[in-house]
Amino acid sequence: MFKSEGYLYILNKKLPIFSALFLSSLIMSAPKLSLEQERLLESLPEDTAASVRMKIINQQSLTDEIDKAFEEVNTLVLRPEKREMTYEERAEYERKSRNWVFGYELFDLAPTTFAPATDIPIPSDYPIGPGDKIKVQIVGGGSGLRNPPQELVVDRSYNIALDNVKPFNLAGLTFKEVKTLIQAEVANRYIGAEAVVSLSDLRTIKVFVMGSAYMPGSYSVSSLASITNVLYVSGGVSDIGSVRNIQIKRQGKIIHTFDLYDLLLKGDTSKDLMLQSGDVIFIPVIRKTARIQGAFRRPALFEIKDGETLQDLIQYAAGTQSEAKLSSAELNRVNNNRGVREILKLDVSVKENLSLEIKDGDMFFVPSVT
Repeated sequence: MFKSEGYLYILNKKLPIFSALFLSSLIMSAPKLSLEQERLLESLPEDTAASVRMKIINQQSLTDEIDKAFEEVNTLVLRPEKREMTYEERAEYERKSRNWVFGYELFDLAPTTFAPATDIPIPSDYPIGPGDKIKVQIVGGGSGLRNPPQELVVDRSYNIALDNVKPFNLAGLTFKEVKTLIQAEVANRYIGAEAVVSLSDLRTIKVFVMGSAYMPGSYSVSSLASITNVLYVSGGVSDIGSVRNIQIKRQGKIIHTFDLYDLLLKGDTSKDLMLQSGDVIFIPVIRKTARIQGAFRRPALFEIKDGETLQDLIQYAAGTQSEAKLSSAELNRVNNNRGVREILKLDVSVKENLSLEIKDGDMFFVPSVT
């Protein structure tokens, strides 16, 4: 590269000074070549070397852009490590948690705020209510330019008013039914037109958490909030609250009973009901518990319901370990008539013994083979 009569001669081509300077700045800001690549280029003719150099630089720039893009969209993070406890902290935690019913630990680290995701798909059976924003875009039939998208807020009487279309009353309708209603009316009003209907914003509802709750009170949550969402933000149940008889009350009547063990032990969310404004989550006091110890995969204190058997209790504990001595099981039970505890020797390898009904305060123990 050399200067002569207002031009820079680069690679045997005469260019205006400003173009040459621009090209020179691009080369200077481009990725650097390795020492080996530079040596290979020196062995090539000047024109060929220039062409190869630019191809290498372009390839490296493209590679850098791809790597950067992957870094920006990568959402993988390292698995969080459990907090290490000191000996004193571990002893205190075990002392406190010994009488925790299985399920309480789910709420041990409840969040201070609750912000449910707003970008999740809206279920077709979502009930439309006051405060929901419905977005309507009319397309086709020559209406696209004259009709920008309309955002309609459902008022307290469950009404919305679409331009040039009669008002709608949406009381008791689901999102799927509302879409069908609006699309049918627009199709009748505009020849060849079609309505695209979506929910742009969801209303906020107020629900109550009462009874043996960790923090009783009223909570404002998304209209998509379910029972577990509200339990989690409210801190869950207190140390005397039931996790298997959580009642949902609507207008003073129990409409649903939620058993947290369905979720914890089976992963079943089918009974995790979506709440409505004014609903009350009532947590009664726990009534019956039984402890299971010894050679089990998950020994713990469990809440039990009427009619549940020894087999149910073993299933809650995830079954026995391979070294369990099933023929030497012990059931420690309170005899209220005599006012003492009694120990029943059981062989739980016998199917008939598994049908024994569990009572409040029972302690079941299976030793290991030694």
